[in-house]
Parts: sequence; C-alpha cells; structure tokens
Amino acid sequence: MSAKTASPTAQNGNPRKLVSRKQLAERLGVSERTIMRLEESGYLPPPVRVGQRRVGHWEDTVPRQPNGHSL
Repeated sequence: MSAKTASPTAQNGNPRKLVSRKQLAERLGVSERTIMRLEESGYLPPPVRVGQRRVGHWEDTVPRQPNGHSL
C-alpha cells in the first residue's frame, strides 16, 4: 500500500511551489553558483532536497529581486 501524502501549503493556504536553483538564478539575474554562495552565507535558506542530485527552494521563502537593484 502506498500512503497518500498531502502537498505542503503556504500560509495563504495555496500549494507551495518549489523552484530550482536554475529558476531562482534566472529570476534574480545571477549564476547558479551565486545561488549556492548565497545559501552558504545564510542569505538564502537551506535548499530542500528533491532527489539524490536535485535541490530547490520553496518559492515563498526566497526574496524577490528589488526593482533594478542587484543582490
């Protein structure tokens, strides 16, 4: 038997969306390596492990790039 697991939800009750490092890097206009550095420095929360070699971030836990400002 397989157990049915509930999808995580954000504080607003909507399902949480997981974004990859690549997607996050594109959104912020930086490289994937910079995303890793931001994780290591504590500026970004630790990533969520999705698979053996894949990680991501919950969309509601990462900052959005301010208008015209870099990180």
